[in-house]
Amino acid sequence: MPPPVVYTPVRPVVVVPVHRPVGYSHIYFPPPYYHYHYYPIAVAPAYWTNHPCHQSNCKARYNQCLAMYGNDGCVCYPGFLQCVQNNCYNDYSPAVQQCQSDLVNANRCVLTCAPQAYPDPAVAPVQYSLYSTMWIQGLNATGFADHAYDFTTTLASYLGGGNSTSNSTSNGSAIVAPDAVANVTLSTVADVIVNGTNLLQIEVFVKRPSYEALNSSATKLNYLAANATMDLQTQLVAAGVLFEPNQLSVQTSQTSVDTLTADGELAEDDVLAPSENAAGAVRPSAHWILVACGLVARELFG
Repeated sequence: MPPPVVYTPVRPVVVVPVHRPVGYSHIYFPPPYYHYHYYPIAVAPAYWTNHPCHQSNCKARYNQCLAMYGNDGCVCYPGFLQCVQNNCYNDYSPAVQQCQSDLVNANRCVLTCAPQAYPDPAVAPVQYSLYSTMWIQGLNATGFADHAYDFTTTLASYLGGGNSTSNSTSNGSAIVAPDAVANVTLSTVADVIVNGTNLLQIEVFVKRPSYEALNSSATKLNYLAANATMDLQTQLVAAGVLFEPNQLSVQTSQTSVDTLTADGELAEDDVLAPSENAAGAVRPSAHWILVACGLVARELFG
């Protein structure tokens, strides 16, 4: 789900140069192995065998969804739950429990354990979203305000959000098409402390035009999370956002595919009956991503 509050930076009137803080020393954080190593999410074959009503009524449509979205079970789980709710109501709890057991493994996607229609662009508009948590050393939220616009435009260009022109800003960074910049928003810019180190934590929300573009952008961020490339960091140095590439690290890269209403709003989840609420069917929000990041950080760094 998109965050409730988003922030799209505006172009600064005066470019403020970035400086290395006095006494700054880079602290190495190991790549977040859990996040950039893919764990497939799918209903296990044994599950279908144990629940014949689910298999006879819902498996075929579920498999169609998997085929449409590259076997991405996160996309298809809500539709599967809706099918079970409508056709196998008395056997609904096991489906929710199966989904919840996969929540801890959903490291590359936003898994929603609440019934909802399958996202199908032939039926209703679909929004393709990318969420990422990034850390920056040597910069705080106050100082970042002077560089938020260049950070956003550089990230939009890196993810392929639009065609850059041949023009450039006063600090030499490329000018990116306005629609591409508008598709990159910042939901959180906050100073945090991880393992005794002061960090700037940025929560990024990116809209992509297609499922293929979404996966392409997510793959780029996963390479960054694995320290397999420093291309974005190098571009941010050139844009005057960073003073050295290793300041920035990507902690998470998660995708979400959501059905939209005719007005372009996110379709609401189906209302759950009390018995289903007791089974624990919940829909993770953008806050869930932030909490998950905090839990992983605590696990990795103490």
